[in-house]
Parts: sequence; C-alpha cells; structure tokens
Amino acid sequence: MTKEGPNKWSWTFTPTQFYGKSPAEVTRIAFLVKAKDGTGDAKTSDIILTVAPLVYVPNVFRTFPKVVGQNEVITVYLDQTLATDVTTQRMTPTQARISLWNGNTMVDVEKTVTVVMRSDKLYSYTFLPSKLFTIPAGTNITKMRVTFKGTGKDNNGNTINVESLTFEYGFDELK
Repeated sequence: MTKEGPNKWSWTFTPTQFYGKSPAEVTRIAFLVKAKDGTGDAKTSDIILTVAPLVYVPNVFRTFPKVVGQNEVITVYLDQTLATDVTTQRMTPTQARISLWNGNTMVDVEKTVTVVMRSDKLYSYTFLPSKLFTIPAGTNITKMRVTFKGTGKDNNGNTINVESLTFEYGFDELK
C-alpha cells in the first residue's frame, strides 16, 4: 500500500488482471485492512465495493450515452432482434416520434425524424435535444418517449403503416 497522508493509504490494481476474470465477472471487490505485520486481531470490518462492469447489455431500445444532458448528442437505437412484440419484430422502420417531458408535461411538440439502418434489424437516430426541441430556460427534462414508425404487412400481404411499442427513457439530469 502507498501512504497518501495521515491515516490514508491506497492500493492501485486492475481487477480483471488481479482476479483473472473478465469485466462481466468482476461485480464486487471485498477486502479488509490489517496491521502492517498482520499480527493480532486489529483489522477493519469487511469493506465491499460494488463494481458496475463495462459490459454491453443488449436491449430492444437503448440510448448512447446512458446518461446525457440536453446539450449533448444522444443516439436512440431500435434492435428488432430483441423485440418481444410481432409488429416491432417484422416492421421496416423509417421514422421515430420523439418527445421530451418534464414530469407529466410535454416540452415543445413531438418531433418525427428519419431513422438510419445501421445493420440488419438495427436502426438509430442521433440528435442534440436543444437543437431538435425548443426547451424553455430552466426547464428540467426528466424523460423521453420514442415510438418507431414504419411499414409492415397485413394478413393479406398488403403494405400498411405500423408503429412499435412506445419506449420511455428516464434521464438522471437533462437541464
């Protein structure tokens, strides 16, 4: 350990190397501190640090980055391979309807945008909230709702307009 100051010590290591595990397997680090020579019963209680592994968790709807501000770029994704409803699985997305909310009050009006096909069954749209929406000064955006629109087929094979489920994303802070 390295002495950082009075009663303050540090130890730096890379958990994946130290434990010989992948990032997904390191979910907590537990330790205690004993006297330098290890004698006696002088030790701390167990200290447990929770680790949020840097592992991508696939989901039908996701944003990048996970935590954003209204002056940062947001990308919303639709991954049809993970959809649970047949309409979303089978549709050909062309647009998304996006709305921002302050509690239960919609901020500005809902915007309809054109999505981009990133790969088979993966669509996205990238935007800057403060450029896409008129957000009054001092307004705190708490959530976003996104519905993907496109075409599908009816029972007779005719092309029809369809929509995905509406996905809601809660922001930690969007000012």
